[in-house]
Amino acid sequence: MKINRIKETCLYSRDLHTARAFYEGKLGLKCFSFVEGRFAFFRAGESVLLVFDPDFSKNQTGLPPHWSTGAYHFAFEVAQEDYQAWKEEQHSFYFNDPDGHVLEIVMSGLWDY
Repeated sequence: MKINRIKETCLYSRDLHTARAFYEGKLGLKCFSFVEGRFAFFRAGESVLLVFDPDFSKNQTGLPPHWSTGAYHFAFEVAQEDYQAWKEEQHSFYFNDPDGHVLEIVMSGLWDY
């Protein structure tokens, strides 16, 4: 089996409206599914960002529960020509979302082999 990429990343937020405002409003990700008190799903290029309310998800039955605590780190890739403009606007390569997760912006090709 050859793994091509990480298809989805999962985060947790107890305030899905604030998470949605951040990822949709600040980062421009399209929210393609939102269920009040449960989750918000975003399209990030070819990938999907899943944001679950951990309090709801840890008690659900049927599907495996999606929940955890603590901050996470993940990186969004942007085109090289957009990288400098993004850096200047944010004044950092790393920043936190409203739930304290550490986000990173990287140039396309950074880890290409």
